[in-house]
Amino acid sequence: FNLGIDLEVYGWKYHLTHCDTFTKDFMEHEGIVLNEPEPMPEDPYIKHRQLSPPPRITSPTPDITHRFLTMDLKVLRFYALYDKSDTPYEDPR
Repeated sequence: FNLGIDLEVYGWKYHLTHCDTFTKDFMEHEGIVLNEPEPMPEDPYIKHRQLSPPPRITSPTPDITHRFLTMDLKVLRFYALYDKSDTPYEDPR
């Protein structure tokens, strides 16, 4: 793994653009020098969502909230670009 590469998983291509601080520290601790982060392309779905009204949210049960808070910041997080532009009706995401 490294920033700025295309990663194919089960036939789907992802372009890794950036990672969070925990992931960066982990990769550097393992001796991997990360490439410079790339700017994230604009996502048409996110742009559309910003124009629509916010969804109604119900509060999660205490068990789910506790599990979320316990495991928070204990994951590797990458930001990626999904690009299936070689098929019709697909936009980068």
